[in-house]
Amino acid sequence: LKATLQNHACLWSHPARFNDPFDSQFKRQWHESLDEFLKGRADIPKALRKSASFQKLMLKDYEANLNQKTYIWELYFAHKLNNTVMLCLTEDHTNLLMWAHYAQIHAGGVIKYRHLPKPINCLLKDTTQVRYTKNIPVFKFTVFFAIAEIAEKIRETADLLWDAYTLTKSYEWRYEKEWRLTLELEEPAQTVLVDFEPAEIAAVYLGCRMSPKNRDEITALVRAEYPHAEIHTAATHNKKFALEFEPIA
Repeated sequence: LKATLQNHACLWSHPARFNDPFDSQFKRQWHESLDEFLKGRADIPKALRKSASFQKLMLKDYEANLNQKTYIWELYFAHKLNNTVMLCLTEDHTNLLMWAHYAQIHAGGVIKYRHLPKPINCLLKDTTQVRYTKNIPVFKFTVFFAIAEIAEKIRETADLLWDAYTLTKSYEWRYEKEWRLTLELEEPAQTVLVDFEPAEIAAVYLGCRMSPKNRDEITALVRAEYPHAEIHTAATHNKKFALEFEPIA
């Protein structure tokens, strides 16, 4: 927390450092049935495509085509993921589990960012909401790749696939209410610091277990570097399993 505020920079991380082994790292499942493959072959008469004997003859061609597509897109994912770092954010600063997992078991703090009007290059301008599902997504070639045959649509297809891969997490993590940013680097890195505008800091929340020394130092730092930002300190609620926040005057 203190380093982020002092440096005016956020720490972005490679997905390999995440605590969820599935996050942007699950085994990709590629799917296309023989029927779907043949439907995409406009050069083959419709009646012939439905013939069982013809389908048997086309099986090797279908398998080779599927393997080739899978190989090409696996290379794309491997290269892109290797050079990618992410910044993960939440829309809920009150969640007890989030404080326990990501704020030094309540001894750290939370920074609230805000959107800035254009033309300032705002940190939050490209944030995207994470989706939570019970099953790993299946990448169906007939859905994602139908538009990829058109050259100008290949980038659109790649973006759809990449979003499905990096913005899908297990339903178990839904309490995080996560939003994230991704950044593709020229060279691989485990972490990078990315600057933000001081005006993007809207508030700072100090954990209920933060030491008095750290609380005083961070309060002074915020007042000096971010005089517009609110400062709140957390405390445990007397009647509920919840946190309550009091502003520091």
